[in-house]
Amino acid sequence: MNKSSLSKGHTLIEVMTSLFIASAFSVGLYSIFVEGSKGINREHVLIDVKNYATNVLEIISSNIQDADEISIDNYLGSNVIKIETGGEPDVQYSVINNLICENGTPIKLPGHYWIDGNQGLYDVDLRMTCDANAASFYDTEDDNIRDCLYDVRITIDVNSKIDENFSESVNAYNRIFAINKFSTL
Repeated sequence: MNKSSLSKGHTLIEVMTSLFIASAFSVGLYSIFVEGSKGINREHVLIDVKNYATNVLEIISSNIQDADEISIDNYLGSNVIKIETGGEPDVQYSVINNLICENGTPIKLPGHYWIDGNQGLYDVDLRMTCDANAASFYDTEDDNIRDCLYDVRITIDVNSKIDENFSESVNAYNRIFAINKFSTL
């Protein structure tokens, strides 16, 4: 055999080892990319849900501030807030089908998509509570001021249907002073 006719190159084991290392590296990068994408998606969901809760709380707060009379009823673990303002129709806020409703009509602000259950990725539970006379004696000694303070809290629990390790809770809270109610005292 002529030594010059032998071709130079890599053995089968060297080629297989190189391919194995390259594929392991590719799978590792893919795994990191997928986990990063999941994390970003979860953060978007939480941001949307938090924005929904904050925007609805802002609407409720502005109506409570302008209210002449406020009544709170408890219904299925959430509160029903009835607001009476002189010269305007009464407004009622409640939780119906996991959405906050104004006079029975769902408030569909950005982020409601994740809450109303039409998507198959997350289980979401929404609760709204309102406490009247929420201030303590240390907050203020004046009973009239305490009677006009309301604490409204919207709590949204988000659980993934796909990843059982993902469970977060979003809270929006505001202490509201009913200015019109106080001015009539």
